Amino acid sequence: MDHFAKLLDHKIFVPQEYLWKSSQRVAIYVVLISCLHLLLRYLISRWCACATTTSADQNGCKQSPMTQTLVQNSFQATNLLVNFFLGSLGLYYWFIVLPSDCTDEEKMMGGVSDIPGDVKLSHCHAPAFFTEAQLGYQLWSIPVSIIIHEPAIMLFHHIAVVVATFLYCSLAAGFHYFSVYFFGVIEISSVFLSIMNAFKSRPAWSSQWPTFFSIIKLLFAFSFFYTRVYIWIPNLYDHMRIAFAEGARRSKHGIIVPIILAAGCIPAAFLTFLQLWWAAKIVKGLLRMAGVGNYDEYDRARKQAQQFAQHYI
Repeated sequence: MDHFAKLLDHKIFVPQEYLWKSSQRVAIYVVLISCLHLLLRYLISRWCACATTTSADQNGCKQSPMTQTLVQNSFQATNLLVNFFLGSLGLYYWFIVLPSDCTDEEKMMGGVSDIPGDVKLSHCHAPAFFTEAQLGYQLWSIPVSIIIHEPAIMLFHHIAVVVATFLYCSLAAGFHYFSVYFFGVIEISSVFLSIMNAFKSRPAWSSQWPTFFSIIKLLFAFSFFYTRVYIWIPNLYDHMRIAFAEGARRSKHGIIVPIILAAGCIPAAFLTFLQLWWAAKIVKGLLRMAGVGNYDEYDRARKQAQQFAQHYI
């Protein structure tokens, strides 16, 4: 513990040489994902000739002018593949490679072990790949999300992840141990979400394969609650506990480290709120699938009440 404390006492940010190499890797990931997107866009345009029209129904493709565009199709396909890769690799590292008995110092020092001259962290060493790949993924997602008019909440989500991953990449206390979970494991639920979005964009698919669509919904709900709620909360607590302890220890040397660590809590709090908000919406959807409660009537009554309040109150 004394070794790690002394090592961090002299470092706030990673060396410029390391940060430059990390930035290069992030840029490479942006380029690779962009190339994947363009390739999928080309393949989809060849496979589905109706992808750029608003009324055709060819080769099994049903076009909706509101949700079905070539860019959106390729965006969904890219999300599916990238999330599958990050999620699968994250599951492998989290449950097989990384041990469960790592100390707080080992979890905190995950990123510094990649810097030349520092001590390698053997069995608890977590690669910076998840942080850098996720940063590249989100930097690619932001402009595409704007093009396809994703909801504003998703744009804020992308920005929050960019802030969090940038802090992970630039701070000597990189916490890359947790990046395996937060930027890897949880993405496995997004695989099923991508499939669901594809079905929602194509009503004909839902009618043709209703059982498969229902199975995907259940798999998404299970994976979401397991990775983004059940595992999320204890890992977030563990992360914040270590971060605040380090901030308190470093506060005697100045306020910059506590300020940076406190700033990192803002995207963490926002992303946690999103997970819980989405979880509530998933529960509502599951209850609707099970036929429990008349949520359509409830929603209609709620909207009528809002309209009444706007006009008469």
